[in-house]
Amino acid sequence: MEKIYNSYEKGEYTFGKYETEFDLEQAFFEGKTFVLKGSNNGIYLCILFAVIFLFGIILFLFIGGISAFGVFMSLGLSIALFSIEIPLIVLGIVIKRRFVVIGPSGVYCRRYSKKDFFLWKDVNPIIETKTAHLRYGMSFPITVITIITRNNKRLRFGHGQYKKKEFPFPFKEVMFVLLFKIYSELGKRQRT
Repeated sequence: MEKIYNSYEKGEYTFGKYETEFDLEQAFFEGKTFVLKGSNNGIYLCILFAVIFLFGIILFLFIGGISAFGVFMSLGLSIALFSIEIPLIVLGIVIKRRFVVIGPSGVYCRRYSKKDFFLWKDVNPIIETKTAHLRYGMSFPITVITIITRNNKRLRFGHGQYKKKEFPFPFKEVMFVLLFKIYSELGKRQRT
């Protein structure tokens, strides 16, 4: 699985189109191994915050005029931008470096800085739907796959943390969940 990931990094990975549960089952029996890289969401968030803050500083200087108070406030806003951007940049890099390689035998992944590998026969994936609460009473469901390893370590894989180029846009979350579900079930049956 590490070799497949390395070939992905070199651009030697063959992408396919998988749109149904049947497609994933066929892929399993053909020995297909999926490579999902970390998404760019953290980097986009950094850019968005930087643009908003810079626009705010420019707007403040434009409306307030260049005065001692305006310069002092823009300096304060710049420091605030810097203190928010640094953790966001680190978070974006961490998310971007993540990967998960899902194959018929198991999973090879990197979360944060540590790489892990486990066989399907050694774990039971748990598919959870959690609710993320936003302001003003708004909320939305988030699907998370939790895998508990033999040493009771919990590995969580959120569908939004990975690029899913091989799945159609409206069904990326569903296909992500089905990928774990089908590969774990068929991988356990194959090994017994």
